[in-house]
Amino acid sequence: MLREFFTPLFVNISIMIGFAYTLNRLKPFNLHPNSGQGVKFFYALGFFLLSLLVYQFGFTYYQVTIDFHLVPVMVAGFFGGPFTGGISGSLVGMYHLFFRGWGGAGHALAALVLGLGSGFCNPWTFRRHRFYVLVPALGGAVLVTLADLIEGTFRINQPRFWGGYFIFLILHVLVYIFMVGLLRDLMVLNEHYQRLEREATLDGMTGLFNFRYFNNTLREFLEAAVRRADKLTVAFIDIDHFKKINDTYGHQVGDEVLRQLAEVIRHSLRPFDVAARYGGEEFAAILPGCNAENALKVGERIRRNVEQKIFAVDGLQLRITVSVGVTTFPDYAQNEEELIRQSDMALYRAKQMGRNRVVAYFQLLEENGEVGGRAGDAGGSDSDAGGREEGKQSPPSSGTGAAGSESGS
Repeated sequence: MLREFFTPLFVNISIMIGFAYTLNRLKPFNLHPNSGQGVKFFYALGFFLLSLLVYQFGFTYYQVTIDFHLVPVMVAGFFGGPFTGGISGSLVGMYHLFFRGWGGAGHALAALVLGLGSGFCNPWTFRRHRFYVLVPALGGAVLVTLADLIEGTFRINQPRFWGGYFIFLILHVLVYIFMVGLLRDLMVLNEHYQRLEREATLDGMTGLFNFRYFNNTLREFLEAAVRRADKLTVAFIDIDHFKKINDTYGHQVGDEVLRQLAEVIRHSLRPFDVAARYGGEEFAAILPGCNAENALKVGERIRRNVEQKIFAVDGLQLRITVSVGVTTFPDYAQNEEELIRQSDMALYRAKQMGRNRVVAYFQLLEENGEVGGRAGDAGGSDSDAGGREEGKQSPPSSGTGAAGSESGS
């Protein structure tokens, strides 16, 4: 007797667990009443399919047919609100009416009411109540009982039936609470994973990509450019005289300038370009499919937009300028290291020429002939060149944005 009870119960729970994790693999579970309509519809269909699957594995115990096909409908409403629960409940209801005729009217009505009702009993509606999850659970037990009464399957005069039915209602409540807990755990895990992913790839101060992500993405974009025989440009952007801002107004003002500059750079690029904070007050951009001529135009657009912007910080209205250096694969650079080195050389030359300008690597070639080394080509001292190059090899430490650069560039 116990085996006939626990084996199908285990099968039903296993189906729900497997379905939840499969659904989470297809689309990380993050459903709430404010989700987009497309997301809600996707999950409504998913929970409808789970309801049909569970319905096929119902079993009989003490003359009572036990199945949990209304639990997914309740879960859909609990997480997705009335819209998701209503769609899922309506589909289950239509299934009952189509295959069982009016004999399934009770469960069809229960599915619709439970889907809509659970949508109003969710953690976003009852933030201050700890036991809101029990409302649809107990309501579901009542509606299932009413559905059985309507369909004439409730055997009032059979004592054994009462015992089996009581067990069914308890299981219905427990399975619903179990599914809600399982999916909430998945949501928490997904949120933690997404936060860790953001922290690993984004600069905490500016919201742009960080040093590590820039290098990894540059390698991937370069491999793609080689396969497609396409162009690839790298641009370095550096704030002119940024140390004066820190020294005059303080590092908090400098940090806010960095944040606002990041927005200017982001909006100056195409949607598929990659902008990153490379270190201190220096930023970098990857421009796929961009040739040398257009690279100068992009750099000039960034320089002009920065020059025209008023940086409003704590009642101050500041103006800054930037210097930009660019180079292009495969016209001049042949690999990742050369892209970074040549862009840095062009940026260094822009600083030497008076700042607030854009310099392309090919302009250094035209000016100096064949370039053999960074310091000699740019016309600067070995110590200056080596200092900039060495300073770029490590990412900025968190929380030291404005203070991170002590150079007077």
